Amino acid sequence: MRAVVLAGLIIIGCGVSSAFLTPAADSQTTDAATRCDAIQDKQSRAACFAQAGVPVIDCARPRDANEAAFCRENLNGGPPPAKAQSSAQSPVVLSNESYKEAPTTECDTYAAAPFDPQRKADGVSFQKINPALVIPACESAVRQYPNSKRLTFQLGRAFDKNADYSSALIQYRQAAEQGYAPAQNAIGVAYNLGDGVLKDEAQAAIWFRKAAEQGNAPAQSNLAVAYEFGRGVAQDILQAAAWHRKAAEQGFADSQVTLGFYYEKGLGVEKDDAKAVVWFRKAAEQGDANGQYDFGVMYQYGRGVAKDTAQATDWYRKAAEQGNEAAKKKMAEMKETKQTPSPAATAQGDVQWDPNKMIQNARTNAALVETRICARDATKAALLNGVRNLDQIRDFVLKMCKPAWVLLGTALKGPNKLSDQQTKFILSLMDEEANRVLRSGQ
Repeated sequence: MRAVVLAGLIIIGCGVSSAFLTPAADSQTTDAATRCDAIQDKQSRAACFAQAGVPVIDCARPRDANEAAFCRENLNGGPPPAKAQSSAQSPVVLSNESYKEAPTTECDTYAAAPFDPQRKADGVSFQKINPALVIPACESAVRQYPNSKRLTFQLGRAFDKNADYSSALIQYRQAAEQGYAPAQNAIGVAYNLGDGVLKDEAQAAIWFRKAAEQGNAPAQSNLAVAYEFGRGVAQDILQAAAWHRKAAEQGFADSQVTLGFYYEKGLGVEKDDAKAVVWFRKAAEQGDANGQYDFGVMYQYGRGVAKDTAQATDWYRKAAEQGNEAAKKKMAEMKETKQTPSPAATAQGDVQWDPNKMIQNARTNAALVETRICARDATKAALLNGVRNLDQIRDFVLKMCKPAWVLLGTALKGPNKLSDQQTKFILSLMDEEANRVLRSGQ
């Protein structure tokens, strides 16, 4: 039997012993195999081989031990097993580059995805991709290795960063249809954002799931967000927590921060500040600014960890240096108040007030705590109901928290009235919660 290896498929002869093949018949078989191999879609390619009368072994799903051994030998570049060598003629191998893994290229250096287990170089974050360098490098690599799913996906990343979404989707789909998980996740992101396609959260969830079930951490995190907010799937906080955990355990910082937040608030898991600290720490120690900020909060107020102002300041500084606005505000507050929050505020966990500017009495402290809790809870409720406009969130919170505002206004300035400074502070509480939740959705 003669063997032809094409794009991960091994085609054995044409149904008859090679001893009976004439040179013309052998040429026809080879021409048919070459024509079929040019088809990108795997199922269509297999159908083409079948129509041409060329039996196919799919090395992704060998049917028995002989097929598995044959695939293993051929894909490793070694000689085929004895059974396949029964012909006096040696196997014919076409499109060698199509089934051997492409070596490391400049495309890998410039555009390898951090959570791609098949990457050949250090991962490059999407934000740091330079399209001017990456596009020509990846186009050259894909021309040389046209069947490399890895390189095809990386070319898609380059087009995506260049906002050429149509070209990006062509590359993503080519890799995704062959089961490449990072490309499947990328298509999900495109549907989620409406980049190059009509925005469709249900389609986004389908593609996220395809990749997530293969263990792709970014897709697991994206599917978790879909479950948290009911985007394209029924809202299910338990599923959200489960998928975030899968991604967090792989070191995906966004999910580590979110899982910490879930433990802090008791969302989808039992409330546990100590476990929240564990996940915030993991994200913080790998340089995630949001994780550093949240870890600082836990140190500042002694939640799940011994209170330590120096540690809190250090983690806030690290987050602020990366541009985290909430951390910058915390640094400014701590500097202004010299870390002297009111007793009732400290007991609640993350309320800080300047004693030189606020009336320090029990009514004020109680009203402040109640207002902050209401602002956070109402903001969360607005976000979970799909409200994304910050002005609309504020209007919703003002309506829901009017009793708390009146109580605080009475304690501080008189009935139903707050100073501009106090109003700005309360609005900052809502903004902080809104930004925390919104950032987890992208």
